[in-house]
Amino acid sequence: MTYKILLENQGDQNLTLNLKQKSCNKCIPLTLDTLKVEPGKRATLTVRYEAGKKKGKQTPRSYLETNDPENGKMEIVMRWEVDPYIEVNPEAIQFGRKLWRARICQPVQLVTENLNDKIRILQAESASSHVRVSASEVEVRNNCLELPVEILDTTPAGNFSTTVTLTTDYEKTPKIEIPVSGEVLGPMICQPQYLNFGVLLTSGSQEKAIDVHLEPGTKFSATLLGFRAEKGGKNLKQRPSFLEHCELVEKADVGYQLVGRLLATLKPGNYKTIVVLKTDCPIQPEIEIPVLAVVKPEKTEDTRD
Repeated sequence: MTYKILLENQGDQNLTLNLKQKSCNKCIPLTLDTLKVEPGKRATLTVRYEAGKKKGKQTPRSYLETNDPENGKMEIVMRWEVDPYIEVNPEAIQFGRKLWRARICQPVQLVTENLNDKIRILQAESASSHVRVSASEVEVRNNCLELPVEILDTTPAGNFSTTVTLTTDYEKTPKIEIPVSGEVLGPMICQPQYLNFGVLLTSGSQEKAIDVHLEPGTKFSATLLGFRAEKGGKNLKQRPSFLEHCELVEKADVGYQLVGRLLATLKPGNYKTIVVLKTDCPIQPEIEIPVLAVVKPEKTEDTRD
């Protein structure tokens, strides 16, 4: 925050200025654009305030000495009030990837501008039933509050995002909203995640397979439900015309294997679909597996003489 004060020399002699600062130079730096002002000219006194760690009402003082016999010393008084605030660290919680049934807890630090301030969390709420946060579990560590945010093992597989809202007794910051996001890996994991045929020529049939790993100790089953044009779509379709064959088969020590085979002859172009598997796992009722292929035209030899 910057303020400028104009000082005009209304006399008939040169005015000399000398600034005497009594305040912290780092917090309230004062500068003059000149130390000598000719008659009828002006000097500019610039005051720049940087809050730092101070809060509340403040009244710093500085002094300006001149060669004016009537105003040889002038006091500069600055008054302001700094509103307190709460710093949230981290500002957003990103759990990244978590395995199914792995309960993960992420602490959130709440730090006031003045470490001597006392704050209380009156209420802690999550917009999702799969994210747990409790005001009663707040801990005080290193002069700051730590609030644990936990992802429960009932969270459905896939990407998730929600918001945690904290109500505090801090008058200037009564509400704090913290975004929470991450990805839950279910008990069935595809490796690799795509059935990708890559770039092909128009001639010759191609077959690819990927494993659908089942977490050891679980007995979930899966079946091929159908196909979709895009992920998250509602409508199911029959097998696309560019696939000659596609099936899900059981595989020992893994779980399942998805096998797909392209038609022997395809026109040049990009081909894609989504294979949908239906499971009896409550947190992973469906698995979507993209199928990709790019067909390029074959090069022909130039037989001209």
